[in-house]
Amino acid sequence: MYQQASLSTSNSRGLAEGHIFTQDGTLAVTVVQEGLTRLISK
Repeated sequence: MYQQASLSTSNSRGLAEGHIFTQDGTLAVTVVQEGLTRLISK
């Protein structure tokens, strides 16, 4: 199972955290990713 949540968003940046569990429900992996969003002018 994979569970993901958005931890914060501000100033065009976002932070997300995810958890991967084994079949018996034990936490196996924690992942964190930061993203940056920018608008492109035409």
